[in-house]
Amino acid sequence: MKQFIRKLLFFLTIPIVLCLAGLTYMQFQIQRTFQKYMHDSICTSLFVGDSHVQYAIDNTLLNNANTIANTGESFYFTYYKLKTVIEANDQIKKVYLGLSYHSLSNYYERFIWGEYSEAIAKKYYFLLPFSEQVQMFYWNRSHVFVFLKTVIQQGIEQLNMNYTFAGKFQNEFKNTIAVKTSEDKRLKFQFFKENGEPNEFSAFNLEYLNKIIDLCAENKIKLYFLNTPLHAYYQKQIPEVYKQKLNQIVATKQIGLVDLSNFQLSDSCFIPDGDHVSLKGAVKTSIEMKRLMETAAE
Repeated sequence: MKQFIRKLLFFLTIPIVLCLAGLTYMQFQIQRTFQKYMHDSICTSLFVGDSHVQYAIDNTLLNNANTIANTGESFYFTYYKLKTVIEANDQIKKVYLGLSYHSLSNYYERFIWGEYSEAIAKKYYFLLPFSEQVQMFYWNRSHVFVFLKTVIQQGIEQLNMNYTFAGKFQNEFKNTIAVKTSEDKRLKFQFFKENGEPNEFSAFNLEYLNKIIDLCAENKIKLYFLNTPLHAYYQKQIPEVYKQKLNQIVATKQIGLVDLSNFQLSDSCFIPDGDHVSLKGAVKTSIEMKRLMETAAE
């Protein structure tokens, strides 16, 4: 019996070692080629964050800028992606980080270790250090083999230079309008518990916000917070504690805030949730962003 167990463990060890070796090789190749890709994409300004920045900032309308924001990207993933990009490109002088009221809510933890973790985390796996990769498997332990399969699939895509984590300006909402019922649904999802009380702040997301601040300071990069446009109805319903918290962070960290949350846009410049701009809104937002950047440079 003992001999059988030893043989079983031996045969199990082989695929585990091969799998680890394969993942290690993927990580080395992906980080190497991605850093070369970012080094060749020379720019002095980066726009980073989640879908709010991804939908709002068309870098083709700006000068010497690149948008690398991505849907569902928490500050946790932004930190490791930005760290990789900065190591590859010493031309970067300014970073505009998407920071809005929803960024502070603990609903965002669903994208890190909650029900949306598998869909989001797999894209960033090969940017993470080993300790965080282990953590990823722990967070997805209830479906560990499914998660491993998706990680390997992502690795194969990224080896072919399909950098699903990279992010870019992307907005396909051409004929939309803000809809109150959709805004209410979005607000409930982001800010409220079932009993109607506001969600707690996300200590984890705030921790990595501080890491991003430190990362930019260490590399002598000027960091700005960017609050993208919000529909008037949506913004009015945001709990006051979130507005106060955002103001406190800006004042305490002494980081410049580009606040476009009140930028005057028509209803057709938003998608139904009122939390993101449409393609029409993106054009107007990007033109205004260009104006602000040029004014600041004078």
